[in-house]
Amino acid sequence: GGVYDPDWSQSGIAFTYLENNQPSIWVAQANGSNQVRISLGRARDSQPSWSPGGDKLALLNTSRAGSDTVFWIFSDGTFNGSNPDQITRAQLADAPDWSPLGDLIAYMVDPHIWIVKWDAVGFGAVKLTIQGPNDDPDWSPDGQWITFETWRDAANHDIYIMTANGAQPTRLTTDAVREFQPAWRP
Repeated sequence: GGVYDPDWSQSGIAFTYLENNQPSIWVAQANGSNQVRISLGRARDSQPSWSPGGDKLALLNTSRAGSDTVFWIFSDGTFNGSNPDQITRAQLADAPDWSPLGDLIAYMVDPHIWIVKWDAVGFGAVKLTIQGPNDDPDWSPDGQWITFETWRDAANHDIYIMTANGAQPTRLTTDAVREFQPAWRP
């Protein structure tokens, strides 16, 4: 077992729990109490990301669409219809991050960062990065910037920042050690 991919909101914490090589999404109060599994059966859900209002979660699922796809569900694990709505379509996607403005999801399609409107069911996605490989996009609290990790010089893992439309990619770190999983201070 193991716990990883935590994401906090005013609604609490969402995280991935791995048991018997089966990932599932759980939610809990911010202090870790009242843990509840919200993934259904053997859904293979991971990488939760809260919507700004805390009423929805974007997540990676590897079993529903036959490939790695980002979906959204309500914070209690329910969804409209017989399956959750897709956020990504016809792409092997992962690492979703919901914009604090509520309109966009940033995500990875190896090795690039993409954005799409959360309710467009995968249509109209835009690739933001040209150079790569990249990973782990994370929106700034004001929704104007995205940080991410990259090793585009093929030698070092560094943290970069770019505008929300992919412009002005700027290196933030230059240490010889690997920097990864950038996060913003609230």
